[in-house]
Amino acid sequence: SWPPASASTRTVARSRWRGPAACRATGARGRRDMVLPPAAHRSVGRHRAAVRDGSWRASWRRADRAYFRDNIEALIDGDRIDYVGEITEDEKAEFLGNAAGLLFPIDWPEPFGLVAIEAMACGTPVIAWNNGALPEIVDDGVTGFVVDSVDAAVASIPALLDLDRWRVRAMFEKRFSVARMASDYVAAYMRLSGMPEAKAS
Repeated sequence: SWPPASASTRTVARSRWRGPAACRATGARGRRDMVLPPAAHRSVGRHRAAVRDGSWRASWRRADRAYFRDNIEALIDGDRIDYVGEITEDEKAEFLGNAAGLLFPIDWPEPFGLVAIEAMACGTPVIAWNNGALPEIVDDGVTGFVVDSVDAAVASIPALLDLDRWRVRAMFEKRFSVARMASDYVAAYMRLSGMPEAKAS
């Protein structure tokens, strides 16, 4: 998983291109065979995919490379689907912030979903599969949509483009920021120690 995005509120901007960013292009950890096929649907528009920088490549297993070759590579036509290759930590916020949305079609019980959080930090809404913790992370209709099928993912795209990106960022600040995490840790320690919790000012 990537470290948390260092996106400021300045990163929140309307997409320069109309289509979700698919940031998982390997078969690792319960992939779905349609990681990119929703992008091939004519109603979706332009679509981009990326992987993280070279530090991740060393752990890209043979099975993942085979999955990319057999299921993904043929879909990259340079017209409606772009593969921008590896992106660095510095490029990540710009990549996510300039996306109309993040497609997260994971097929395993993801315990958290850091990539979805990073997209929301950039004000970018998420289309996530109804699996693992993702229904708890994505506020359906507010920060994105939780779906159960490829058809539902495609159908949600027009509404996704109308979501308030500043509200997506605000929900990230409310639920997933470093300040919120620190506050929750302090509250937990207070409860465990039997000390009264400090009231919010």
